[in-house]
Amino acid sequence: MDKDGVLSGLVLSGDLMFPELDDAEVEEDAVIDGTPMYHVTGIYEPDPLPPPAYQGPQHYGLFVDKETMRLRRLIITSEFSVPGPLGDGEGQRPAEESRMSMRLVYDYFDYNEPVAIELPPFDPCNSSADTKELLSCGRFSQRVYWLGERLETTGSPDLELDGAWINYGNDDDVITEDSRLTVVYASPKNTDGGTSVYLEQWSRPAWDEYLTQFSGFDPGTFLSSGPVNWWQHPCVEEEVYTEANGAEVHLFKAHLLSLVFIYPMTEEQISRCRDEPVRAVGAHVYFEDTVVEFSVEDSVSLGGPPATVSPLGPGSRRPDRPPYPELVVKDRNPYNNVETVRLIAASLKPYEKPYEKP
Repeated sequence: MDKDGVLSGLVLSGDLMFPELDDAEVEEDAVIDGTPMYHVTGIYEPDPLPPPAYQGPQHYGLFVDKETMRLRRLIITSEFSVPGPLGDGEGQRPAEESRMSMRLVYDYFDYNEPVAIELPPFDPCNSSADTKELLSCGRFSQRVYWLGERLETTGSPDLELDGAWINYGNDDDVITEDSRLTVVYASPKNTDGGTSVYLEQWSRPAWDEYLTQFSGFDPGTFLSSGPVNWWQHPCVEEEVYTEANGAEVHLFKAHLLSLVFIYPMTEEQISRCRDEPVRAVGAHVYFEDTVVEFSVEDSVSLGGPPATVSPLGPGSRRPDRPPYPELVVKDRNPYNNVETVRLIAASLKPYEKPYEKP
């Protein structure tokens, strides 16, 4: 590692090669199976994908045995989003954008050491398929909130409890202050996942730390161009009020067709955008030790490929079509309205584990 914190040309046991890593750091307090490790972290910036596709930086974590200098574990995490490819048939449209997180964990045992392979102990907090066992786990630093078994809505299908999962926020799949629980509600008639509401629950310290990483929104760039908050886009209105359940609600009304595909806008477009209807709604609901984040929007797809550029003459070029694919509403989300989002924020309540007779 050089004086600028760049890890390059590193070769460890087994002739394993790694790309040049920026912002490399070494920590010495890591332990795996009782063995002291060097924990080397660094960031690899892959070549950018053509917008609106996005490949985030890859975060490398190397655990190296202090005594033997052998690599014991490698963890690579990244996020990316890509629109589905255009079909070959005439008139086919690309599929909706896929947003995914990647986490690869490699443990190296090929050093002539015997290894016992066995199933890990069952932990209901980490492994249970029972939603209520996750809600009552008890290891989260934040209190868990839900809407009950069923929430009746006006003008939209009722919402029913449909599942939950944990985003650990660390490399060890251990519930910590950074871990978030997502509770899912859906219409009883939901068959394709398109009418679900995802309530992501943060601890207040983790949420505050998250917000320090992102600031503002440059409407002249793509959403995926850097760390930005869609709710700070100039075409999004924010309303702050206090609910009867004690929450401070930040309600966001977006005059944008999509919160996933946000194309660059001109000053003229920005000056007129709030005259357009509200197309997507979201909320950040602040309780004493928990922040519940969620948004609802219609499902959109790309209506055609980006513009091709044709030459007009020496030094002159023009697009054959608008520079970005047209966004087309694919499916309407029945919960995409201000009244339903207000109702969800007002109906959140702490989850209480049912009383069990001794």
